[in-house]
Amino acid sequence: MAERRLPLARPLPGPSFPDLSLLGLSLLGLPVLLALLLALPQALSLLGRAGQGDALAGLLFWQAALPRLAMALLAGAVLGLAGAVFQQVLRNPLAEPGTLGLFAGARFALVGATLWAPGLLAFGPWPVALGGGAMAVGLVLLLARRQGFAPLAVILAGLVVTLALEAANKALLLVQFEALLELSATQAGLLAQNGWRGVARLGLPVLALLPLVALLPRPLALLELGAEGARSAGLSPARLRLVGLLLAMLLAGLVTAELGALGGIGLIAPALARMAGARRPGQRLSWSALAGAGLLALTDQGLLALLGPSAPAGSLATLLGTPLLLWLVARQRAAGAAPQPAAPAE
Repeated sequence: MAERRLPLARPLPGPSFPDLSLLGLSLLGLPVLLALLLALPQALSLLGRAGQGDALAGLLFWQAALPRLAMALLAGAVLGLAGAVFQQVLRNPLAEPGTLGLFAGARFALVGATLWAPGLLAFGPWPVALGGGAMAVGLVLLLARRQGFAPLAVILAGLVVTLALEAANKALLLVQFEALLELSATQAGLLAQNGWRGVARLGLPVLALLPLVALLPRPLALLELGAEGARSAGLSPARLRLVGLLLAMLLAGLVTAELGALGGIGLIAPALARMAGARRPGQRLSWSALAGAGLLALTDQGLLALLGPSAPAGSLATLLGTPLLLWLVARQRAAGAAPQPAAPAE
């Protein structure tokens, strides 16, 4: 297909590169700091009560408050990283797990397995969620292929697939409410934790995938030169894109299986990283992870302070991501990012 090379970051005039990098990292680290500051009063209160002999307060601190904060930071970092990989591989600044249909596909697969094939859940929800998400993303890319994977074509295909799958999910929930009640609660994007098991279930597989993700920046930098530049360096662009897509789907699928849909983080975090001055692929990946961790933790701690522990951060994260998506779509249209005639497939 024709190469769609969309500029994900443009050189910015002004300070030197090291100074700009330091400034960008400081700006992206600000949400993490604010989240920690929001969590501090509750932590000090629980520790103070625990020091006065309140065993329940100590239990709440070590088994609820700390795991919740750790899960928010971890899940946000993973979604920010996954979104950045999707955008780099597809050369599409609008791509993220939600816009590609991954969340809806994972939820549909979990609903189907719960109702008709519970044996598939014997090894946990993440293989089923990953399979459903991968099929949904594959369908979106298949629908957008004739348009050369143009950003707007991918988004429209993702919207169609997401709407269809979510309609099926809601219909099944209405018909089989009792059977799906527990799954619906666990897939609501709620970050409340009861111990460290959830953090371990998500953290250990992510830790195993990080060495593979660390190998991506150099091939992605070569891919930015175009298909010919990548092939001249001995890389297959199609194979590299496939590996990147699989890694991003694995990362996002793990979060979806554990927490449900947390849309918006994978879109907002890479956009903030680009605005902060991330130029190289390695910077974009690491800075997006930092931005995602801060965004989700700050959102969750803000909801925790305002509405209590039962407020799902997933809904607000999706709400925050919607205006940014509309702005990016308008930007793409203004930049003339219309699909171009397709070239023969590689």
